[in-house]
Amino acid sequence: MFFGPKKRHKRPRHAPRPNDRFGNQPEEQQSRPWQAWRLSAQKVTRTWNEWLAADERHRAASYSSYISALSEEERAAAEIELIVKFGAEAKEASARTDPTAHTDAARSAGE
Repeated sequence: MFFGPKKRHKRPRHAPRPNDRFGNQPEEQQSRPWQAWRLSAQKVTRTWNEWLAADERHRAASYSSYISALSEEERAAAEIELIVKFGAEAKEASARTDPTAHTDAARSAGE
């Protein structure tokens, strides 16, 4: 054979497959906002290219579609920002469970 046999490279166990659009994410509920954001970002790219390629008659409609896609992507990004922010705050709250933190909090509250 001219090019030789093809070698198969093993993927790590939880690595996404190349043809898997969103990867293997065990937490489907958590991945839905990320999927929505990714799809909306792809729509922004698609509508941008359509607007650039549009002729004079379709330019205004293509621009409106592009602006709509931008708004949709921004809403999806804001949702992810909230999820990340609340996740970080929850981790901080669970990290503050040692007894001195409760004593210090009570002391600063005036008790």
